[in-house]
Amino acid sequence: YTSLFTLEMVLKILSRGPRSFFCRKDVSWNLLDAFIVSTSIVEVVLDLAARSRSNSNEDQGIAGTSSQFRILRMLRVTRLIRGIRVLRLVRFIRALRTLVHQIVSTVKSLVWALCLLVMIIYLFALWFCQAAAAEFNGRVDIAAALAQGTESPLLLHWSTVPRSMLTLFQAITGGVSWIEVARPLSDLSFLLV
Repeated sequence: YTSLFTLEMVLKILSRGPRSFFCRKDVSWNLLDAFIVSTSIVEVVLDLAARSRSNSNEDQGIAGTSSQFRILRMLRVTRLIRGIRVLRLVRFIRALRTLVHQIVSTVKSLVWALCLLVMIIYLFALWFCQAAAAEFNGRVDIAAALAQGTESPLLLHWSTVPRSMLTLFQAITGGVSWIEVARPLSDLSFLLV
């Protein structure tokens, strides 16, 4: 992150110029960025120095490095200051609020559209299930045939209301071909297809 923040600040200075970077209306934000970047660079340098020193002098005690770690802990607090940069977005809150309101309004319409879709699927599933039940009326025990693993496409797709709803949902979303599930219905009546 330090390299990315440093690159961002250097690009800002190069694009706007040093005078513009430190003397415009955003000078407080730019100084905060400069402070965060400089303390992050110092933290990285001290961390690398502590690692190289600990690798070369593993025999020495911990007392010399404890003060360095205290400094590193204090510098890490500056990472929390990076969160203050989010306050720059305050300017855009009105647009963000409008965007969120529009999304919520759209979600309400989506919920009602899904309710309508479920009702339509339910009504057609009920109609197709009644047609299938009328075909097998008294001749076939539907529950026993399904338990035995029947091969009849009419029973597999249209024997119960939940199974019919699932078949219609799969046909809508491309999970199963409509031709495959409509063929047994077309054998019953041309009005069902």
